[in-house]
Amino acid sequence: MLLALALLFSGAYLEADARLNGRILDINIRFINEGAPFTLEFHSQKLYDFEIQPANLRWSDSRVFGRGRARRAMGPGVWRLRDRWILPPTIEPGEYKLRVWFDNTAGPKLETTIPLTIPPPRQ
Repeated sequence: MLLALALLFSGAYLEADARLNGRILDINIRFINEGAPFTLEFHSQKLYDFEIQPANLRWSDSRVFGRGRARRAMGPGVWRLRDRWILPPTIEPGEYKLRVWFDNTAGPKLETTIPLTIPPPRQ
């Protein structure tokens, strides 16, 4: 916990934005480290995950990831990731929150939450 707080205060954090086109959600993640380098460890090849609340939809639920531990050295600077999620037709139009996080087992827990509006289907 203290390590995470120390890294937070030293300038390591996530930012995200998302654009919805029909049922396709394009997600951009930016990891920003304005402090000292550190290493993140992961239990598989899955480095990040997304979740839409309160719909309880998780991006990784429909995916398979390679086994084996992964490590990433996170130096100063910006690391950009992009992904695309095709949302199921069962999600209702409305206001949601998209939670984005690194799925690491060691190192600071890095996450962010952004608002997400799902409009009614086009007629």
